[in-house]
Amino acid sequence: MVIIYHHFSTLPSTNQWSMDHLESFSKEALTVVTAEEQTSGRGTKGRSWLSPKGENLYMSLCFFAEKDVELHTLTRHLAESTAQFIKGMGLEAHIKWPNDLMIGGKKVAGILTETRPLDPLLGIVIGLGLNVNMSSSALADVDQPATSLREESGRMYDIDSISKNLIRSFEEALL
Repeated sequence: MVIIYHHFSTLPSTNQWSMDHLESFSKEALTVVTAEEQTSGRGTKGRSWLSPKGENLYMSLCFFAEKDVELHTLTRHLAESTAQFIKGMGLEAHIKWPNDLMIGGKKVAGILTETRPLDPLLGIVIGLGLNVNMSSSALADVDQPATSLREESGRMYDIDSISKNLIRSFEEALL
């Protein structure tokens, strides 16, 4: 599958930018939108997603499918891919269905799936916010118990490497 990348220093939200530009994306490719920072990151039910610059992964995966596609399956693929990746790092991640990943009862990632009908297909945007290198002091500003890979393991991670691994896993799940 062809993958097209769009990377930004700052965006209000990778999902919002993706939804705003969905009609211009290739119908035959997986379009990946990432940002180093989101100024208006969001989760489900209109909740905000704290998105400090350069500390975490903010990514939206955009593609097109038949209108009868089972969206919960696609969200689950990304959740399972992310959980497996975290487990491969030696950390125990659990999926809190349908869209959160938890470590030790604290949120480490959230997934937001949005769609738009674009006849004859359905445009799909699946956003992932993964707390990678966020410090405990920054995590204290989150409105619920939260953690990061750094806090759980005591080490820093390369965000680009994590992004590439998760994209590859998700692409395999799509095929």
